[in-house]
Amino acid sequence: MKTKETAAGAQTVSAATEKQLASMQEISSSSTYLARMAARLQELTEKFKV
Repeated sequence: MKTKETAAGAQTVSAATEKQLASMQEISSSSTYLARMAARLQELTEKFKV
């Protein structure tokens, strides 16, 4: 019984880790996108400086 419980626990931890990794990758991708948008906005607003 302990072996099955340990295996089930390991699977739960593994699934949680995979979910966390997917979330971190999504955050990284969003951060990169936002940085590009900020750079583009900076370029566009520079045209309006007096």
